[in-house]
Amino acid sequence: MKRKSLLILSTLILAAAAAPGVARSEGKGYDSSCGSGSWFRGNCWNLSTVPVDGDFVYLPAADAGLTVTYDANASIRLEGLSIAYPEGGSTTLRITAPGARIETGDITLGDTASMRSGASGSIVQEAGDVTASVVTRSWDGALTSGALDMGHSRLDRGSYTLTGGGLYTVSTIVGNGGTGTFTHDGTTGSDVNHFADTLTIASQEGSNGVYNLGAGRLTSEMQIIGKNGTGEFIQAAPLNSYNSTGYLGVGENSTGVGTYTMQGGWLFAGNEIIGNNGTGTFTHWGGLNDVTGNLTIGDFAGSGSYAMNGMFSGNPELRATNEFVGNSGTGSFEQFGGTNTVAGNLSIGHNTGSGSYVLDGWGTLNAAAIKAGESGTGTFTQHSGSVTASSLVIGKNAGSSGTYNMNMGNLTAANITVGHDGNGVFNQADGMNMYFDGGTLNVGSGSGSGTYNMSGGMLATTNINIGTGSGVGTFNHTGSNVSAQGTITIGTNGTYNMSDNGSSWFGPQLYATTIVNNGTMNLNSGRVETAGGICSYCGEGPAATNVVNNGTINFGGPGQREMSGNIVNNGTMKITDTTVVFNKDFTNNGAYLSDPSSNYFSNLTVGSNGYLVGGAGDNFFINDDFLNYSDQTGLWDTADSYLGFIGWNTHEFRLGGWDEASNMSFAWGTLELSEYGNLFLSGALGASLYVENLILGAGSTLDLGGFNIYYSSITDLGGSFTGGQLIQLANNTGGGSTSVPEPSTLLLLGSGIAGLWGARRLKRFRN
Repeated sequence: MKRKSLLILSTLILAAAAAPGVARSEGKGYDSSCGSGSWFRGNCWNLSTVPVDGDFVYLPAADAGLTVTYDANASIRLEGLSIAYPEGGSTTLRITAPGARIETGDITLGDTASMRSGASGSIVQEAGDVTASVVTRSWDGALTSGALDMGHSRLDRGSYTLTGGGLYTVSTIVGNGGTGTFTHDGTTGSDVNHFADTLTIASQEGSNGVYNLGAGRLTSEMQIIGKNGTGEFIQAAPLNSYNSTGYLGVGENSTGVGTYTMQGGWLFAGNEIIGNNGTGTFTHWGGLNDVTGNLTIGDFAGSGSYAMNGMFSGNPELRATNEFVGNSGTGSFEQFGGTNTVAGNLSIGHNTGSGSYVLDGWGTLNAAAIKAGESGTGTFTQHSGSVTASSLVIGKNAGSSGTYNMNMGNLTAANITVGHDGNGVFNQADGMNMYFDGGTLNVGSGSGSGTYNMSGGMLATTNINIGTGSGVGTFNHTGSNVSAQGTITIGTNGTYNMSDNGSSWFGPQLYATTIVNNGTMNLNSGRVETAGGICSYCGEGPAATNVVNNGTINFGGPGQREMSGNIVNNGTMKITDTTVVFNKDFTNNGAYLSDPSSNYFSNLTVGSNGYLVGGAGDNFFINDDFLNYSDQTGLWDTADSYLGFIGWNTHEFRLGGWDEASNMSFAWGTLELSEYGNLFLSGALGASLYVENLILGAGSTLDLGGFNIYYSSITDLGGSFTGGQLIQLANNTGGGSTSVPEPSTLLLLGSGIAGLWGARRLKRFRN
């Protein structure tokens, strides 16, 4: 009688815990004094009958531990099942019969509400089927939730071990208010299934839960790991480990901490959020994570991290339609191996919040589009590995900030934009950034600011646009090679800076088929080469223009600057304290300012709006012809500069101006014709030439063509002249004296540049 009273009291306590304020009928309770044994011993249940359909069954907690075994091929439909009730001790339900069928409402493992001590409840399912479904309770008419609840209260502990058969629930909660552990692992080749509409690991604040998935199949509509507590999901390496869900959330709410460790197998998800409002971590060692929708790392106020580590247990593979690293929270992605394939967009720093992506080791990233700093702050760092994308945008929308750091590896992108409407920076210290088939690099293409810092490696694309938008674009080239198979266009808001900081084995070199500068180029080191190469003129007909300057080009720095191809200057060229070499046709329709420097030209033509400015120490060397059509008598100033025609070929010198006053405006400090060179004058009627010093090299010939040369002094080293007069004046330029290279120096300069023009296929000679 006493024992029955205790059982009735226990039942009433259970009813109060399950449904506060609602009384329920006495459940079917197991007598712990029977000890461990079979479920089907009638004398071990209250009222001395085995549970039947419609019963609510509870297995009490026992201090010494209790195991009840469901060992018959029998089916039962229960209103509920509670294991380890009330407080203290532990109880286990073991299911071993292949034909066992248990269908019930809620299942609770570790079922107390005690603040002093909890209870430990377990189920070990080796065979059969267990189902937790929605059931109408007889005592209050309410519907159960169909939940498997492990570790119901703060001090409770619940565990479920599934090694055979199948488990079906509306909701599986691993660690509700306390601690829960789920072990899902069948034998290799077996098909052990767990179906749950919702799987929650660590539901309440302060709870802890772990799900271990080995060989088996887990299927759900939703999985939340670390909802409000600390949850962990471990998917081991067997080939027949499958996890399928519509939504995977790791670190769901603000107090939630979730961890997913994938060592192998398959994970299929509609959408995944790592760090939704809480803290989420996904560590991917092996297997396939296939996301048919979006993978989001760091959403809302959450913090998420994803690591692909392919060093030990295999080659991890990740597939997703879109990936957001730092959506509205903080996200980080570290890829040290494996393959990440994004069918759509990889957005780093998608909204307010920040994101970072690090690629290292032998990792491979393939994406249709990569955005670093879409509307937030995004950083992509490539230490090695391979990146392939149709589009790469750094700093996309207004207010965004994006950075791409390339230290090694390969980047292949059809179109790269650095600074669209936001702020973008691309730092390339090494590696290969290459795309030859119609690719374009845009630096500052919208209303934002873009900067490309090139110090090593190689950059090769088809077209490069710098500062062509309403914002600002800057290209800083301090080492290695930049190549454009098409056109480099520098907009009015663009700047190209070339200098050598010693950061690479090779100094900076720039190649393009065509260069159009509407902004600013500062060339203080290196070499600029176009499709013209070193061939001055190859073939018949007009030659293509390779460099068009409508802005400002500044040459400077120690050593020699070279720019190949046909050049048209409509803006300003400033040459300061350096030597500059132009190996093909140079047409000057703007300002050419030398201060002081040595300037080498193949063919120099000055249009009506063009002019030259130089002073003492400025040298102009002409390898072929010099044609002056300038009308800028007030701007032209070379009265103290040196003009030399070098080489053994025949040169044409068209004189500017049409009267004495204008001709004096085009005066030179020194005019020298190198040995064995031939020079003939041309020009409009009435033109003449004023020079301070005239030097005729040995064996040279000067054909005046009916024009006069006025000079102050002459040095004749064995030359001759015909067809006009050489007229000596006391001072015809009003410009004072200038330093004149010695004849031997002129020959040395001529021989030094001879190699540059040595590949000329066509030379013109005058009979």
